[in-house]
Amino acid sequence: MKYATLDLLACPRCKYNPLSLLVIKEEEVPPSVQDLGVKPLCSVFCGYHNKYIAELELHANCSECLSKDIAWGILYCPKCGSSYPIAYGIPMMYPGYLSRSAKLKVLYKIIKNKLAQYSPNHGGVP
Repeated sequence: MKYATLDLLACPRCKYNPLSLLVIKEEEVPPSVQDLGVKPLCSVFCGYHNKYIAELELHANCSECLSKDIAWGILYCPKCGSSYPIAYGIPMMYPGYLSRSAKLKVLYKIIKNKLAQYSPNHGGVP
């Protein structure tokens, strides 16, 4: 998942935007796919700098942002407290009635293990 995706995502439960992001594992992207020629990609919120576009310097480093992918992480809604895992670069933003499924519980367990592996100080998932 690209950091610029945070500009587009809203909580499925309460529709709040922007969501908070906890990155567990970040991966580098090959240079050939970094530059899309359009900058900035974000229109309201920059997920890479965790700031609104209006708060950023005129020339934010978009190429640095585009060189990274979020492989594992957690999206968290500061308004309603819902959390959504990011696995293999895909945000799993299911509505409440689907989020209690057995598959998602297994995914949270995998993410909890990844979180402990990459950041031993964090033992739990929000």
